[in-house]
Amino acid sequence: MICGFRNGEDVIYIDKIQEEDVSPLGKYILDNLEHYTFEEGFDYEDWERRYKEGWLENYYKVSDGGDIIGYFSFNSLKYKVVYASLYFTNKDKVNMLYRASMSFTKLHDNIKFIKFATSTPYSISYSINKLGAIVVDNEDGIFDMRIDMGNIKEGNLYGEMIYEC
Repeated sequence: MICGFRNGEDVIYIDKIQEEDVSPLGKYILDNLEHYTFEEGFDYEDWERRYKEGWLENYYKVSDGGDIIGYFSFNSLKYKVVYASLYFTNKDKVNMLYRASMSFTKLHDNIKFIKFATSTPYSISYSINKLGAIVVDNEDGIFDMRIDMGNIKEGNLYGEMIYEC
């Protein structure tokens, strides 16, 4: 059972953010990152079909106010672990920094640990992703992902959140 999440096709509207909006730590991380490209083979149409066929119960579309650029999904597994995956595309390979925020107010007090990894061999420790995604669990219950889309064609961002209902 997933605690506190909505079902359906809610859209997460994400904003392009300016460099000055990034925290000093985030700026340092982004300035010192190497960028990795994903291996070929991700099929956007196939990924979209998975959602339409109901492979995942809980998912959100991700939009910058225009085109849908990805999906954010949650799957409940035993041991109170939520696995999240974000599929994103950057077909024009524009150097964009996006911020996606989701509210986990109902879960916030019970979040014990959060970690993310990517579909590359590079993993992240706590909140720092080698692809530039900075995950922030703010005190107000907002789960903030900042994804540096520069030089990334497409791929998946995976994560898990361990919590107590």
